[in-house]
Amino acid sequence: MRLDTPLDDVLRARSHVQVLRTLHRLPPGITLSGREVARRSGISHPTATAALLSLGDLGIVRVRRAHRINSFEMNRDHVLADDLRRLFDREGGLRDDLVTFLRDRLERAGVPVLDAYLFGSAARGEMTVASDVDVALICRPADVSAVEEAVFGSIADAVMRRYGARLSPIIGTRPIAALRDPGNDGHPLWERIASEGLSLLSRSARQAL
Repeated sequence: MRLDTPLDDVLRARSHVQVLRTLHRLPPGITLSGREVARRSGISHPTATAALLSLGDLGIVRVRRAHRINSFEMNRDHVLADDLRRLFDREGGLRDDLVTFLRDRLERAGVPVLDAYLFGSAARGEMTVASDVDVALICRPADVSAVEEAVFGSIADAVMRRYGARLSPIIGTRPIAALRDPGNDGHPLWERIASEGLSLLSRSARQAL
């Protein structure tokens, strides 16, 4: 491993990151076959094997050979192991970080929202590099302009700076039970928001629309 630019080698390909993430999730002392690493990483067996052997050459992955079958584990004594662990732990908590961030921004800005939800791919854990951060906001009709100004302005800018993703808000002016009712024109979307959404704020129980 090159000591001056080791990350060029350790993280040089997406497959390296994927197999390292899989091995990071294993309890210490547990090994996996290359085929199982591939399955859990969502990549082909040849791709996983090539990445594992490359990382083995760098010392960050241990290769154990028994009965002509290789098994693999993270080398937790490696100089970069703790740094990689912190990165993987951090990425695993980013959705919770986003929920907290949005809630704090809405509260600190005094946005007159009664209920707010994170929904879509961000809530499901299925975001791609092109995905927006979808939020649903429910407010009184008289407060729509104030909500739009905040979420399309400073809050959207803050989300882009922190997460590199566009904020895509939808605003409703009736309780979610009415919005998801089959008699409402947009009920399929609001039904999905109600079923998959993660609550950011819930004030409607204390305040009447």
